[in-house]
Amino acid sequence: MERLPDAELTIMLVIWNSNKPLTSNQILDKLQNKKWHVTTLNKLLSRLIKRGFIRVEVEGRPKKYGYIIDENDYKRWESKTFFSKLHKNSFKSLIASLCSDDKLTNDDIKEIEELIHLHKEDDE
Repeated sequence: MERLPDAELTIMLVIWNSNKPLTSNQILDKLQNKKWHVTTLNKLLSRLIKRGFIRVEVEGRPKKYGYIIDENDYKRWESKTFFSKLHKNSFKSLIASLCSDDKLTNDDIKEIEELIHLHKEDDE
């Protein structure tokens, strides 16, 4: 798997958030704030197909685009890559960088403690 550029990730978020494959016009409708032309979108869709992230469903016209790579799988891979590259797999480094400017709320601490407890190795 490889990291997606921001424009391609934006398209993937639209496709992932849909419960069915979408046409390019449907994708454009959901990206109104981007003001992309159809040619731009088609180029980005073509790249996503080549990368193996989406598939084309041709059941007549128009083509529909659905995902191959699941959103959670991509998030897990992207997070592990980020964690490894920037924090050298150190949870201490990650948490310290997240907390450097902001204070943790009691709810934040409780959520972190629950995650730690859930994923803690048994001492036995």
